[in-house]
Amino acid sequence: MRGDNLELNNKLYSKLSAEFADFLPLLMARLQCLHDFLSEQSFGESILANPQMALEALAIVEKVVGQINQEKLLAFYGLKTDNRPDAAKIKT
Repeated sequence: MRGDNLELNNKLYSKLSAEFADFLPLLMARLQCLHDFLSEQSFGESILANPQMALEALAIVEKVVGQINQEKLLAFYGLKTDNRPDAAKIKT
């Protein structure tokens, strides 16, 4: 992600996030953009050179994690797990 693309992404994200602040696909797209930009350099250099971007990425991650209904997630994966000792032998 070079300077022009990053600037365009910043403008677009600012405009869309004003209207759709908690829209998960928007948050994930922004997180991907920040990841791409920050991963162009070595990890330590990118964090030190762009601390605001790193903090923004952390804030977005917290928003995304905050929107996860942990009870539903645990129930979903709990239903998918078969803990019986002979589970591998039983065909469903």
